[in-house]
Amino acid sequence: AGCAAPLSGSNPYPGIRSSRWKPGNVGYTLTRFNDLMSQMTPPVHNSTLSRPLPGESASVCRERLVEFRRWPSWNPGLREVNCSPPGKAGRGSVLAIETASGGKLEWSVAHWEPQVKVAFTMQDRFSRCAWCFELPADSAPGERRLKLAMELQCKPGAGLLRWWLRWSLRRKANRFLDFLCSE
Repeated sequence: AGCAAPLSGSNPYPGIRSSRWKPGNVGYTLTRFNDLMSQMTPPVHNSTLSRPLPGESASVCRERLVEFRRWPSWNPGLREVNCSPPGKAGRGSVLAIETASGGKLEWSVAHWEPQVKVAFTMQDRFSRCAWCFELPADSAPGERRLKLAMELQCKPGAGLLRWWLRWSLRRKANRFLDFLCSE
């Protein structure tokens, strides 16, 4: 199954509610986004990125990804990351992120299996996107790769802004992966 299309199709992430998922279905939770599917365009950008993980870096990468408060120590683009509710992260947790430039972001944890897969959703006035990190199983060192599947949706009227958002999302994801997988 993987996580190739976090916001569309069969909705493998119960934290994301689409018009196809109704209360009472398996996986429906109170930790969901507003149902914006009717206001969003079809996905503008679906992409999968990956990075090799040599040696012991798979466990280091896994630790880095799930210890949110330590993100600023390995990602210079972030100033502070706070998880709500404090103490225990999991599906439904909300990350309040302050960037180095002073911007404020809010990410929601949509899928939480720290040994296998972690997915986040974010939204702003113009768009909504999802990032799904697939963590490598314990395999031969040369075969370990961290995968990131992304999807971006824009509200109608975003026009040319959606192409800039697409470029920006891919650029930020590449930088995030580079920092996350660095030795």
